[in-house]
Amino acid sequence: MEENIEEEFCQGTADENGQTPSFKDKLLKFLNRYGHLLWIGGLVFVFLTVCSTCSFIYPMNEWVDSNVYFTIGKAMLGGKVLYRDIFDQKGPYLFMAHSFAYLISHRSFIGVYLLELALAFVFAYAEYRILLLYIEKKYALISMPVIMFASYATYAFVYGDSAEEFTLPFMALSLFFLLEFTKGRKMSLLRYGVVGAFTSYTLWIKFTLCGFYFAWALLMLIFELKDKNYRHLLLGIAVFFGAFFAVCVPVLIYFGVNNALGDLWEAYFYRNIFVYTSGTEGENTGFARKLFWPIWMYIRSIGYGYTFYILIIPGFIFLALSKEFTRREKAAIFTAYAVMNFIIYVGGRGGKYYGLPVNIFSFIGIVAISKVRFTAKAWNFLFKKFYVVAGVCTFLLAGLSIAINPLRYMVFSKRSSRVQYRFAEIIKEYPSANIINYGALDLGVHTATDTFPECKYYFKPNMALPVVMETQNEWVREGKADYVVATAPLPEEISGNYELIATGRQFADSIYEDYYLYRLITLTQAGN
Repeated sequence: MEENIEEEFCQGTADENGQTPSFKDKLLKFLNRYGHLLWIGGLVFVFLTVCSTCSFIYPMNEWVDSNVYFTIGKAMLGGKVLYRDIFDQKGPYLFMAHSFAYLISHRSFIGVYLLELALAFVFAYAEYRILLLYIEKKYALISMPVIMFASYATYAFVYGDSAEEFTLPFMALSLFFLLEFTKGRKMSLLRYGVVGAFTSYTLWIKFTLCGFYFAWALLMLIFELKDKNYRHLLLGIAVFFGAFFAVCVPVLIYFGVNNALGDLWEAYFYRNIFVYTSGTEGENTGFARKLFWPIWMYIRSIGYGYTFYILIIPGFIFLALSKEFTRREKAAIFTAYAVMNFIIYVGGRGGKYYGLPVNIFSFIGIVAISKVRFTAKAWNFLFKKFYVVAGVCTFLLAGLSIAINPLRYMVFSKRSSRVQYRFAEIIKEYPSANIINYGALDLGVHTATDTFPECKYYFKPNMALPVVMETQNEWVREGKADYVVATAPLPEEISGNYELIATGRQFADSIYEDYYLYRLITLTQAGN
């Protein structure tokens, strides 16, 4: 299926007289070998720059979750022990990645943006390799802008920098390994180990995303047993779990050395399983309602991810009806998709970004389109004008990405236009200021000021934990924080130690949000 791109563009350019190849010949040879990687890299840069608010065309990523990851990541660099000294419910590898991003850029998300580019490149390359299993190379190359648009110009991508995004490329690679196996390639022990490592990494990012890997392992178990590859299966299982536990080791060492294994269990596992799912609309209702609610979360996710579901839904219909796919291929795709979604939504929670990993199945829509008879001639014609078509298609889809992006008003706006940086200008006279976000998630002021939180519950997570507001009320009542940021006025009964020094209102994700900045009165007096 892999065709010679040089022959498509410029037949007869090869040196036939044994002379030293010209620069043009060398360039063509290079493009023939690596052009697809350059093409994928260019698309990644264009679409991540446009779609992720971590990129340089946006003043900052204002998503509260992303700011939590970034703040806790730098707090860990400052000596805070995750879960023991500072709290959130996501996995440790997510915060470690943001610790690395903080080392690159302290007051912006450029470090995260660079990580996103690397992750998106792996994702795009994996999707490209999956396409090559079913369609010709020229079709795969032409369709890559569509895959990138469908995957990132979606509300499920939110602002960029979700936990789902950090696991996406590894799911795509694992899916490629699985589908290549269904087409006859033996699953090597190396690949068993790689997927075992991916599974463990995902476990320590957000364990509800491991449903895909559960399906992957189940399918491989069934397929290998059916093929009577008993010895290879046993070795594969050993390698899989060996790699799995190897990736667990740094996490266990970190928490073990800091005497925080109990905090790890309670914060990441117990509270996520038994506390985080409480407070949903399905709580304390009948069995039918609890059964229906996850289904509703899944249905709603289709709306959030409509750009890739436009490809997936007709693609799945084509897959079900087509005789070009074996039963094994169909079983692999449908089972992985179903189990992934079941594990994601079974708890009854469903944010906009929950369904993002589903876009690894976008390829099936491209495959379906390529199999329609009239498209073959059209795509052949387009491929002859590849550079023109590629440029126009990328430009139009990038423009459409901005047009449908609810955050387009932030593009190329100055930092001074955002409340977080205006508050930072006020706070900067106290570079070591102790700040809490009262009754709210991380509003981004810690990022804008490059300050480290001191309070374990410096923000209010989306979890029913009475200790959070008890701690925050104590800090405000006793004047332990230098500054308090809130989205509503502080309760009068606890605000006696603070004065309101600034307010702001800004448009954020389709609504206007009010911001309040309070300063400790004794801090003001000391300054005077």
